[in-house]
Amino acid sequence: MDEQSPRKIWENMQDHFAELRALAEIRKHLGIPRDATEREARITIEEWALQHRLVERGDPDYMPLRLLERAKVRGAFSSGGKQQGRDREIEKIKREIREWRAAKLTHREICARLGNRPRPKNAAWAAAESWSAAYRKNRPSVSKWISSVSPPRQPVR
Repeated sequence: MDEQSPRKIWENMQDHFAELRALAEIRKHLGIPRDATEREARITIEEWALQHRLVERGDPDYMPLRLLERAKVRGAFSSGGKQQGRDREIEKIKREIREWRAAKLTHREICARLGNRPRPKNAAWAAAESWSAAYRKNRPSVSKWISSVSPPRQPVR
């Protein structure tokens, strides 16, 4: 069995760490939570890459570092900013609302769990001090927004 030279081992490690950093950067850009499974993260990243035509289906060159380089060259990976960070946070909130609605939580319970997290900027109740306060003062509007985010409940048979 051939032993690799220390230099070759070092180069392989650097390539591996570069790939991990690229994967982490892509996950952060897409707002994929750290607790997401590897499979969920890969599916989300692959959908994003296909949408921006960064890869073709079954592309053997689908590696995070190359994907990140292509994304930056093609402009699919912006540098971000305050607005984009807020949008990412709202998308994360929407994902959580979908999970909670699937778990049969009421709108009031969802608002209580959301606490002081950001609210949609274009909503009339965006300036409320918390989700619960917004729900108390603007119940129909908040309920409509939560319902529009989550899939409809299945009728009970």
